[in-house]
Amino acid sequence: MPATTSKTNKRTEARKKAEAQKAKKKAVRETKIAAKNKPLKKAKSAKRK
Repeated sequence: MPATTSKTNKRTEARKKAEAQKAKKKAVRETKIAAKNKPLKKAKSAKRK
């Protein structure tokens, strides 16, 4: 990409980067939570049986 000189362009680029990072973090967090929750659920159901 060519280097941009306008402030607005830089701002939008920064926002896009930030949004991409946020989405990545959210996905990682969700996968971690899912990984945590799944074994817990299995253990509980096993105990009941």
